[in-house]
Amino acid sequence: MVDPDAPSRQNPIRRSWRHWILADIKGHDLLCGKSLKGRIITEYNGPSPPVNTGYHRYEISLYLQPLGSSPSLLSSESEFRGNFDPDAFALRNNLGKPVATTEFKAKNPIQKSL
Repeated sequence: MVDPDAPSRQNPIRRSWRHWILADIKGHDLLCGKSLKGRIITEYNGPSPPVNTGYHRYEISLYLQPLGSSPSLLSSESEFRGNFDPDAFALRNNLGKPVATTEFKAKNPIQKSL
């Protein structure tokens, strides 16, 4: 799950802020609608748009993980969640194109007067 609008849609200098990566999800669990369990690559960090930045898009992509593969981050990606490149991650880990995607929008309900 990434936020391509970080820190704001008008100035996305931290584009594709990484909110969550989960690997080794069992296909059967997805088909049956069970809770997602797997190996956490990036701990879940829920939507948290800064005040006065409007709506942020949150994109979730699902990839078919090749058998025997073990997706991982580069050491430089582990240190900072901003400027993540989901396409490079997928390519490096042989994930191909997403088999499903979805998006939702959220904004911070607090508005400060300027």
